[in-house]
Amino acid sequence: MNGDSYKIIISISHHRISFEYWQRDGENKLVSLPNGNWPAPLAFYCSDTGIVIGDDAVRAAHSGTTNAFDNYFERLVEDSTYTIGGQTRPIRNLLLDASESIFRDFFRHVLFNRFGSLSDNRANMPLTIVCESDIKPNERALLHGLFKDSGYNRVRVVDYDCYINRYINESLSNEYVCDKVVVAWAEGADLTFSIFGVNNDFAPIVKSFENLGIDPRKKYVEKMIWERVIGQNPWLQKSDEEDAISKAASDFLSSSLPLVNDTILLSDGQQYHYSLNRNTIDYIQNSDVVSIKDTLEQFLKENGIINRSRVLLLLRGIVAGNSYFEQNLSPGFSKTIRTDKKLRDNTMNLIISEVVPMFEPETIIVESPVDVNPPRESDNQIKIKEISKKWRLVKAEANGKQRGGQPDMALQMLKDFLSECQAISGVDNVIAEISTEIAKYNITQAPVVNHNSIKSFERQWREIKATAKGKVRSGNLSDARSILQSFLNSLEKEPGTDSLISSVQNELSLIAADEPKRSKSRHKDGDIHPNGKWVWVASAANGNGDWRVIDGRIHNQTKQYKESAREKNNDGDSLIAQGKLKEARDWYRSQNNNVMARILSDIIRSQKGVELRKAAIEEYRKSKNREQISRIIKEIEEYIDLCEKAGLNSSEYKKLLADYRKI
Repeated sequence: MNGDSYKIIISISHHRISFEYWQRDGENKLVSLPNGNWPAPLAFYCSDTGIVIGDDAVRAAHSGTTNAFDNYFERLVEDSTYTIGGQTRPIRNLLLDASESIFRDFFRHVLFNRFGSLSDNRANMPLTIVCESDIKPNERALLHGLFKDSGYNRVRVVDYDCYINRYINESLSNEYVCDKVVVAWAEGADLTFSIFGVNNDFAPIVKSFENLGIDPRKKYVEKMIWERVIGQNPWLQKSDEEDAISKAASDFLSSSLPLVNDTILLSDGQQYHYSLNRNTIDYIQNSDVVSIKDTLEQFLKENGIINRSRVLLLLRGIVAGNSYFEQNLSPGFSKTIRTDKKLRDNTMNLIISEVVPMFEPETIIVESPVDVNPPRESDNQIKIKEISKKWRLVKAEANGKQRGGQPDMALQMLKDFLSECQAISGVDNVIAEISTEIAKYNITQAPVVNHNSIKSFERQWREIKATAKGKVRSGNLSDARSILQSFLNSLEKEPGTDSLISSVQNELSLIAADEPKRSKSRHKDGDIHPNGKWVWVASAANGNGDWRVIDGRIHNQTKQYKESAREKNNDGDSLIAQGKLKEARDWYRSQNNNVMARILSDIIRSQKGVELRKAAIEEYRKSKNREQISRIIKEIEEYIDLCEKAGLNSSEYKKLLADYRKI
């Protein structure tokens, strides 16, 4: 293996990265470097405590967190920047800074500084960067220059395909009798096919095809999982759970389990059950299946392969172990094998067996990310580091107490720690995070829906609706209204019954109110007779109208009825003015004013949600989730419209609407 005591290998594609090392006096094999679950998604998050790589960084980037990045190679053309240690640096240096953070841990915790620190080893450290098929030549040149220009004089960039080709020629072709080997590989959306000759009789042929690396079953599985969990909690937002659901779907499709009954942890900290049956998923047929078969056949024909009986198919990346790709790519080949640990280890052994050459020394000025002899930290800097570490512990403990049913104790812990932090300068970011956590405790939890009760109400509604329609047909309108109103009152006490409430209100609005008989006379109610002694009373004579003595018994009864009606009408407005919306709604129903009653019902039902938006605005200012904010703006606009129809003052909600529009 040559005279090096250790070697470091970075394996990289557009989507994943891994860090490994080989040590002469170790196990004589590649071992994953500490502080990572390699291979990990190629995403970075620059936090106060260092650079995070992998799944946590992906979640941070997808949620819009500052200083979190995915799609590293795509961002290189955007001239983006990131901030670390108070310095703003170009995005290309992000991979270098993240790698050096891992290298430092390697020298400190694996080699125990036996050969010195990173600064002592940078110039002579044997570093190999292994690139997958999707890394373009200009991107490989950038990776090489990035490390070389930073003082790594023994860095080389190699193509993994070249060593796959060597392994095929030296070992695989002897184990499996074949003339050629076709390799199918994917890690992102694109599918790459490669053709290798077993006797090095031609250079490898490599071609990528856009969007063929996506398993079409994945969206279907994600949809099934989402339908299972949304039935358990209708307040979940799909955009918040996409990463967790996508991972669960990928794990299932990569497994060979025929049936899965499992739980998934979502963003609210709760576990949700879901089940999947492979028999209903594996044989989904769509246009993608035809496309992937035709694409492979056309690629082989273009390169002279008509008969596949002496051609071996090797599946790598997410293609390996995936039944969809295996079923649609394997037919006709002499043998199909998947990349496993043995095959990868043997291929990587070819790489680490080679000497990493030394560059000719150049006179260059290297900007070291970290000073070799950093100045002594002040007492306040030490406190800042201690506070950052303590905050992670306090946050975890508070979350545990909240999940354990002790939210008051969790909230008090956060408030106590906030007071402690406010006495220290330089921890504004920690104070902001604590304040955000405290704000979450002030948001009222959504009511729990009892699905069994909903089903019971739905059964009752079918019976009540039929009974009410029967009353209407027989002319008993008041009985029909009474039956529907009684059921409506029961529904409004139960969360999750909005759809049923709307149906009942619609039925109520279809029942005409009892109208008094109108006089057919040309006289109007209140007309004075020419003799000056009589007044026309429209309600007299069974509604036909008649003259009555002014201030007589019938006339006085009519005046009292009108005054009473005016008072009742004023009662509704008065109740609204006092903020007694439920009483006002009931009053309007008693007056058969179903339109106004429905408006007030909608206001009552929406009021709590709109109030929650006031408490949560700071959280949305930080997350900047455009989809959710647009939905909230529409919700507030509809609420303001309802308030204006009911004559309620909506100025504070107009201000809230303006605040959300500014985000």
